[in-house]
Amino acid sequence: MENDRLAIGAVVRAPEHRVRPAAFVVLAVLAAMVAAIYGQTLSFDYVFDDQGYILGPAEMREGLSPAAVLWALRSWDYGNWFPLTRLSWLADVELFGMNPGPAHLVNALVHLANAWCMFLVLTALTGLRWRSAALAALWAAHPLQVEAVAWITERSLLLATLFLWAALGAYLGYVRRPGAGRYLAVVLAALLGYLCKPILLALPLLLLLLDWWPLGRMRSGAHAPGARRQLIVEKLPLAVLAAGFGMKAIIAQSAVGSLASMDALSFVHRAGNAVRGVSWYIVKAVLPTGLGPYYPLSPDTVRWWHTAAAAALLTVITLAVARAWRTRPAALAGWLWFALTLLPVSGLVQTGSHASADRFSYIPLIGLLFMVGGLPADRGDGKRRAPLAVATAALGVVVLAAASFAQTRYWRDELSLFGRALAVADSESTIIRNHLAEACEKAGDFASALRHNQVALKLRPDWAPTRRGLGRLMIRRGDLEDAERHLREAVKLEPKDQAVRDDLDDFLRCRQDPGTAAACLDRSIIARWDGRGR
Repeated sequence: MENDRLAIGAVVRAPEHRVRPAAFVVLAVLAAMVAAIYGQTLSFDYVFDDQGYILGPAEMREGLSPAAVLWALRSWDYGNWFPLTRLSWLADVELFGMNPGPAHLVNALVHLANAWCMFLVLTALTGLRWRSAALAALWAAHPLQVEAVAWITERSLLLATLFLWAALGAYLGYVRRPGAGRYLAVVLAALLGYLCKPILLALPLLLLLLDWWPLGRMRSGAHAPGARRQLIVEKLPLAVLAAGFGMKAIIAQSAVGSLASMDALSFVHRAGNAVRGVSWYIVKAVLPTGLGPYYPLSPDTVRWWHTAAAAALLTVITLAVARAWRTRPAALAGWLWFALTLLPVSGLVQTGSHASADRFSYIPLIGLLFMVGGLPADRGDGKRRAPLAVATAALGVVVLAAASFAQTRYWRDELSLFGRALAVADSESTIIRNHLAEACEKAGDFASALRHNQVALKLRPDWAPTRRGLGRLMIRRGDLEDAERHLREAVKLEPKDQAVRDDLDDFLRCRQDPGTAAACLDRSIIARWDGRGR
């Protein structure tokens, strides 16, 4: 479109963007919408990995004590080094204790801050205030974002995204008025983002993408000879920073066994899963139904036509946006944003046992909205279509917000969360069954806990958490011989897990006195599991 071509580069020549009164209305509407969706999380519990990251470490109960702060700066628990995120959790404890409600509220506030920044930065980059407002509202209200907001552990992703917007805003300031101080602001924002979560690996490429559109710094004749090369050179410090944190993350994940080897998962399986995963995110962005907290990776059960259909979808979209890049550069820019930010979590470098995850779309979804949300046009769009565009965007936001409100309710506790996971999973999963067993046990439904654990044991007999859970259930039933068998097997499978060894040690100590064994076991293993020992 001609309007697109006129918009490119105009922002660089424009004066510093100022927040106008109408912008405050947008900010207020975004705040009301986020409050309506996520206000319910104030009554939600800790779930999933919250147990290990927040409830597990003894240092977390110390708040912002010097020892706890030092621990946060040095800790590599579960193969993750994100000191700023750990410090934010310690600040939660310092202010609110171990109450999960306020921690959920902080997540919602950071998500709101991201929506605000998206609106302000996109407006500053493109000059398209109302289109930017629509995209920010659609992004903040989308059900794919629920996992990142309703799960306290994903504070890391929320904070990293906040620093991404800070980096983009600082970069716009640098482009308008180049200087060492403004460039250092970009580097500092990137560094802080990496210290929250090493998810911003594509940042140098994203900045080059913005140089092309909408900043127009790569246009022919726009700069002196060699200027394009200079655009690449100025990204090199950021590229070195990204590479360093990327390698650090890979080494850390490999050290704890979370990184799948080529023997365990071949490149063909990885590539197929990546292709299916990318297409899955596109489909769910348009039709966000059947969402859950965990989608098991089962490459051996995938039919060939599924991968072929996914590859065909990606090919068609790529050809379409490439063909129209001159008239609709925002479509190609959005598609490249989506691909670049999704690449680190696409599965080519497989960590964990999931095929995909809703939270992985938190940043990539911005790119898809560039494509389908209307940024290819600009202020010269025409007044006749404005009412229809506003009505369509408003309806979309309302529908998405309602779906997000319903999706958020599944995150209130683990019983609800993994019941949902079981309902939407394409295949059986030991992880889902094990978490359901634990949730049922905590709820006092021991019969259901035993049933889920038995299914998990059939699926994977060599998994320590299932053996440990069965050991506890056998203690509750008074079947101490079976309890000992399962606990010994758990230790054999995970000899370095201190909690598993503690269970067996406590069990053997209590069994020395049969007369008081039941009471002793209740005070040790069961009390520790139920939380009465905290």
